[in-house]
Parts: sequence; C-alpha cells; structure tokens
Amino acid sequence: MSTVLRAVGSNFDVDSFIKDTSLKVIKSFRKGEARTKRIKALNKFSGLNIDVSDADFDNIKQQIEDTVGFLQTHQTELASLRDSHGAEFISIDFGADIYPPGWCNFSFPHELLLLAGELRIDLDLSVYPTDPDEVEGPELTLENKTLHPTSYRG
Repeated sequence: MSTVLRAVGSNFDVDSFIKDTSLKVIKSFRKGEARTKRIKALNKFSGLNIDVSDADFDNIKQQIEDTVGFLQTHQTELASLRDSHGAEFISIDFGADIYPPGWCNFSFPHELLLLAGELRIDLDLSVYPTDPDEVEGPELTLENKTLHPTSYRG
C-alpha cells in the first residue's frame, strides 16, 4: 500500500467504526494496549490505517487519482470517522521513491486539496531513498547520469 489513511484519537471508538464501515481497514490499535509484542509501552491513543491506493511508490500520479476517487466516494464515512467516532487526527500519507541525485517535485492538485480540506484531512508525503541499481524499469539518461522518473504531472 503506497497511500494510507491514518486516524487516531484519545477517545476514538475504533471497534464501532470498523463495525460500521465499508472501508478496508488494514491495521488497528487501541488505547491502553501494548504497542507490539516486543514493545511493551502502552498506546496513548486508539487508531487505524485504511488502504487508499495500491499504486506503486514511483507512480504518485496514480496515487493522487486513486485518492481523489476515494475521497469523493467515501465522504460520508470519512466525515463520520471524525464527527461520530472520535478520530481527532486524520491524515492521508502518500509514499514515494526518490532517486539520486536526491531531489524531485511532487505537486498536489487543488481538487485533492479541496476534498481533503473539506473533510479536515491532512496530507503527508513519505519519501523513501531508492537505489536505482536495484530498480528495474524505464530510465532517462542525462549527461552520463542515469535517472529514474519518479513522478509525472498530467
């Protein structure tokens, strides 16, 4: 999953939301439970992750298109997530590869920003350094450097 919606809250009723939703919950946790089997510290919040897009990390354009469709389709459920079930913080995290020389530009279209803003959902971008020698796919050559395209604005 390259794009994930995360929701957390100190009084978030995760179980009630999961029971009522058609969204694909991929992870959930509850306040007061141990974080993991190895990490015994207790969660201070309840929360969950929801699958938004399966597009590859090098296809941010598709991730954005999937997310716009997701927000349009699930507006009522997403509003309920905050208003009726107690999620205090909701964000959508996009995952993207970055290749040497180490910079790239990602642009979020206004349609996505408006939809997310109306639902009070933040947008995050997690960027993962990627070794181009370990990746197969299209390449662009520029002055003896091999670059892999990370995003295309369309």
